[in-house]
Amino acid sequence: MSLPPLVVYKVGGSLFSLHDLADRLRQTWGDRPETSPLLVVGGGAAVDAVRDWDITFQLGADGAHWLAIEALSLSASLLVRLMPELRLVRSRNQLQLAQADGRPAVLCVTCFMKWLETQPIPLPHSWEVTSDSIAATAAAAWQAQELVLLKSCDLPSTTDLPTLAESGLVDPYFPVAARDLNRITWSNLRTMTQQTLTPG
Repeated sequence: MSLPPLVVYKVGGSLFSLHDLADRLRQTWGDRPETSPLLVVGGGAAVDAVRDWDITFQLGADGAHWLAIEALSLSASLLVRLMPELRLVRSRNQLQLAQADGRPAVLCVTCFMKWLETQPIPLPHSWEVTSDSIAATAAAAWQAQELVLLKSCDLPSTTDLPTLAESGLVDPYFPVAARDLNRITWSNLRTMTQQTLTPG
């Protein structure tokens, strides 16, 4: 059975202030009806709390890394409560089952990151890696047709990834994580506008 093309959506943590977030997400992937959505959810305030803890308690790279990953899982759990149609997937096999069933999916980031640790080049344990790079890595590892970055702001004049990383609009590691992707789209979910980025 042929599965629909995969599109990975990185849902920025700042978007959880939108009371109609669920409807906006449904509309966004509804604009790509022939594809299968996989959501990678940012941490927002939960990850900010981990950053504060790291400053206060000097958690170290590994300690802060895995607590931040747990914060991403908390955000994913919230989104599943807001959108009961979402299926939480813990592996590529579970994702493919969701695709076959026509179900939108949300990634268990903790599961994905633990799997990634078994691969030749796992992501660095650093604050330079956020859900931006995790979403890009998932899109590359699972051969997504497109990565859509759902953000709270418009792009500046540049669409060059290193420049965006320097400006803080994506994390510093993102240009590396996203370099082999076929297509990257920036979407301001607050205004429902989109722009294509330049990979590589």
